[in-house]
Amino acid sequence: MEMKSHETKPDMALWQAYKKGDFLSFSVLFDRYKNAIFNLSLRSVNSETLADAILQKVILRLHLSRHLVDTNHPLKHWIFVITKSEINRVQFESPLVSFSHGNSEPEVFKKAFDEKNEFKDQLNEVYSKLSERQKELLEIKYIDGLAFEEISEKLGVNRNE
Repeated sequence: MEMKSHETKPDMALWQAYKKGDFLSFSVLFDRYKNAIFNLSLRSVNSETLADAILQKVILRLHLSRHLVDTNHPLKHWIFVITKSEINRVQFESPLVSFSHGNSEPEVFKKAFDEKNEFKDQLNEVYSKLSERQKELLEIKYIDGLAFEEISEKLGVNRNE
């Protein structure tokens, strides 16, 4: 019965309760976001094992950094940032290229790292210029993994608008 009452609470109410020791609230948040975290991770790393490891790391980081959550932003945003950080960590730790000889390894890795950071900076710049509605749509599409038809239905809009 208690679980049912928690399921209808907004994320931040659950988060505040969790910070005060209500672990059931954290369990509800986990259930709410585990599929989105896993699916986003899976699309990025193409490995169920790595996606599951990322999910576990995200949950652990949420727990360990619970005092840092900025309540001025939706919890979903915080979860997305941690998830992307863990995905980047896994991708960066994975070997990009296998070399059998030559001294060009450090330069190749440095170039790949620089390009990745440059792209990430550009992406963050563009994202920061989006309206809240556009950010919401991106989150629904790429975090929740919904198809355009499902997004239209969820938001109650015509897909062609």
